[in-house]
Amino acid sequence: MHNWFWARETALARVRALRTASPGAKAGFFAVLTAMIDNVGNWRTADLRQHTAIAGLAVDLATLARETPAILDRSPLPWDALYRFAETHFSLEGQEASVALLLEPQGELVDELAEKMSADEGAAFRIDGGMSCDALKVLIASHYAGRADMTLAGNPRMRVSGTSPKKSSSRAWASAFASPAPNASNLSRSPAT
Repeated sequence: MHNWFWARETALARVRALRTASPGAKAGFFAVLTAMIDNVGNWRTADLRQHTAIAGLAVDLATLARETPAILDRSPLPWDALYRFAETHFSLEGQEASVALLLEPQGELVDELAEKMSADEGAAFRIDGGMSCDALKVLIASHYAGRADMTLAGNPRMRVSGTSPKKSSSRAWASAFASPAPNASNLSRSPAT
């Protein structure tokens, strides 16, 4: 995850530092913006919260289309100014869409960062999908016994993810830690998010 964030933030910093908005970059930006506006216009959902977010994104994108020419033409750091405009005026969805739009036409500046986004997760750690819950509780308690805000029991929202050794698919177990771990009496409840 760290590598992905590092690559994204590095790419964004590079684009924001550009002192000019070349005609090619502007054309690329507007082409991607137009495609995004068309795409978002086709999104449908019955979920009211998501519907509201999509409607807000559509308004943000229309505002971006209207305001971008003036922002790019009057600013010494045009892409930074566009980023700051989105940060100040748009919903979270609009801000994230703006970042994607800023990066997309700048391939020559940012594409090499894609090679640095992955991580060798097997080298760092591996979760044993065959481990019993009792063994896992003991392991967690031995490493995190000092965490007063951690819980291993009684929270119906707690989720533990892993891979079953018998099946090659991920699994999520709810309330996998139904009883407190041995020597974990000092652990208290903290809801999973």
